[in-house]
Amino acid sequence: MINFTQLIKKLVRGERAVTVAGYPEQNVKNGLQYYTRIVYPLLDPIGADESKSIIFKTTSKKVLVKVRIVHYLAEEIKLELFKDPTFDDQTGIQLTPDNYNGVTPIAPTVQIYKDATVTADGISLDNSDDEHYFGSRSVPQRNGNSIPEGRERVLQVESVYHVKITNTGGGDSRVQYFLDWYEGEPDLPRK
Repeated sequence: MINFTQLIKKLVRGERAVTVAGYPEQNVKNGLQYYTRIVYPLLDPIGADESKSIIFKTTSKKVLVKVRIVHYLAEEIKLELFKDPTFDDQTGIQLTPDNYNGVTPIAPTVQIYKDATVTADGISLDNSDDEHYFGSRSVPQRNGNSIPEGRERVLQVESVYHVKITNTGGGDSRVQYFLDWYEGEPDLPRK
């Protein structure tokens, strides 16, 4: 039988190892870590001065965005994030999120639409300037770049978010928007 008092004392003194797992690792094991890629490749690029819209709808579960990576091949693109846009959910392509757990996945609750028709962007999530990604003006000198976001973002339940990608450079842009998230209640802090 385990003596928990002795075990705690040994842990505090450094005499016993503690096995830990980070949140994403545990979320994957529990079937609650999801991802999607929205791609504008060579056959479907974003033209000069053109914008593409991605709609992300949450339902009854909180969403914690863990990773966001923008990969692009362009002279310059601008990325804007909005809440509460006006859009037509009968337009665009509804995407199915992927789950990292192939054994016991839990079905996602979010809805994602690529290229939905947006009539009003919504309220900007960023008080500072929009995100800009810079490439080369010369097509032969362009190379793919990826820039991950450095922080988590907690999204509200029953809310709609709008990711707007605009090609502000000349020529066509190729862009991949990768999103990785957890659905559910965070365990800390509890409120």
